[in-house]
Amino acid sequence: MLLKKIKKNSLFRFLASLKLAVILLVALAGILATATFYESLYDTKTAQYLVYKSPLFALFLAFLGINLLCSAMMRYPWKKSQTGFVITHLGIIIILLGSLLTMYNGVDGSMALEEGENSKRIMIDEPVLYFGRQLETLREIPAEYRWSPPKPGETEYRYTLEGDDTLVAVIDDYYHHARGENIYIAHDAGLPAVELRLSNENVDQKLWLTPALGEVNLGPASISFTRLPDDNAVKTFTAGVSEEGRGMVQLLLNNNPQVVDLDKLTPGEPFPLEYEGATLELVRYLPHATVENDQLISKSPQPHNPCVELVLRNGKSQQRWLLFAKLPELNSRIGSEGDDFASSLIYNREDKHTERRFELGLTPEGQLLYRVDGGKAKPVKETERVPTGWMNLQAEVLTFHPVAKKEKLMSEVFPKKGQEDKAPGPAIRLTLEGGNLDGPMWLERGDIKKVEDKAGEPVYIGYGYKTVSLPFDVELKDFRVGFDPGTRNAATYESDVIVNGQDHTIAMNEPYEQNGYKVFQASFDKTADGRDISVFSIAHDPGIWMKYVGSILLIVGIIIMFYFKPKKSARPETGVSSHED
Repeated sequence: MLLKKIKKNSLFRFLASLKLAVILLVALAGILATATFYESLYDTKTAQYLVYKSPLFALFLAFLGINLLCSAMMRYPWKKSQTGFVITHLGIIIILLGSLLTMYNGVDGSMALEEGENSKRIMIDEPVLYFGRQLETLREIPAEYRWSPPKPGETEYRYTLEGDDTLVAVIDDYYHHARGENIYIAHDAGLPAVELRLSNENVDQKLWLTPALGEVNLGPASISFTRLPDDNAVKTFTAGVSEEGRGMVQLLLNNNPQVVDLDKLTPGEPFPLEYEGATLELVRYLPHATVENDQLISKSPQPHNPCVELVLRNGKSQQRWLLFAKLPELNSRIGSEGDDFASSLIYNREDKHTERRFELGLTPEGQLLYRVDGGKAKPVKETERVPTGWMNLQAEVLTFHPVAKKEKLMSEVFPKKGQEDKAPGPAIRLTLEGGNLDGPMWLERGDIKKVEDKAGEPVYIGYGYKTVSLPFDVELKDFRVGFDPGTRNAATYESDVIVNGQDHTIAMNEPYEQNGYKVFQASFDKTADGRDISVFSIAHDPGIWMKYVGSILLIVGIIIMFYFKPKKSARPETGVSSHED
């Protein structure tokens, strides 16, 4: 009786009407077309955020399910001929319920582990703001600003620390693709800092140096900035680095071999050899031999291209040789006097410090000194350009702060269409009201900063990915990768893991399943020191069984509708019954 009354209700009849079903199907086509447009114009994440994972789309699916349910109930009690119709509608409703369950309770994330490391936390591709006093229990606040970004002076987002209304994180700016650059500004506390420019006709590079950075390797050379604490350090730096020996000459004179240590030779004085009547004289030693203005000179005291000029005497005859330790093919006899004699010379010098270097030093009085390749130091001032001696590069001190603090300068990047995945990630600008920060600071994705409140108590704030806890721990025991023959292209990779005290192997096409969670071998990487990192993709779909059941019911219902049609009774064409038939 109740159902009969409900069927007569105008709202119920509208919800069960074919007219509403047509409207919903047309709307669904429009929604899917819009999502496809967003995906082609922007990316998949945009389509998911604005359409597929939006509350309005979930409400639309629920409304579609209500229409299907009311349509089926409108025909109750069902006839045998309506079996396929009922099963089909039931299947679609179950699929919709499973989709909603997956949408709100599903998990799709990743976990990266080094060998010997274990974890139960996975990262979800949803931006969050970390805020709290304990690093282990940071509050995760949704922080998706891409489609409604904060703007300085216009829009800002404010978040209060749980349990402390005096601390408020204020987000007032956002770059979806941001490139960060560390700069140094003058301050009343900190370290000295220098902004150095290296340039030639093809290169123009700027970088900041502080004593805390140590050596900065630029490939062909290294650059450093050192604070010289006292007069002895200044004298040592100014004097330059010793040459560390000239090396050895292997000599063959009239088939008589001998090895001569060049450090035992005094320039201009003949050194007696084992062969009777023979001497070897060192004319000059060029640790960094190069040609300038058609003259062979040494550009620095560092042995980057060691060369010696020698005179080999045998009785009243002599030969003048030019020998190169690193370029023996250039060895040549450049002169001779008297009778010719058989000889062969090879110059060897062990390399110890061959890297090119540009070094800055700061004296206790605040004077800047520089030296090239360990040579003698000279003073340098701001905006002064000095030669480095390599690749025609000039070094220029653009900025010098005796005391400075580091700041991160962010600039927005606008990648070309299709290049978004290669562009840098997002960044937010944050001010902590009630904290001890001098001003706003920028946080890139993955940054977590430790700051202090007015009382000096620690506060952690960061910007990163949402994390979800698994019901089990995963420990990476061993990771293996196989390469295609003759290449470095990975062919296979797999991980030996420990879960709940048991060993398991996860390979590319062999996931591990536990408590409804599937752990896939997704990729791998390496740390800065060369250790392996195994990257797992972890998925949990609580609505998958409903979608499977609904799909089966949908197929069965369609088969029944199309292949088991009710038989129609035959009717005469004239409308008059024929007893003869």
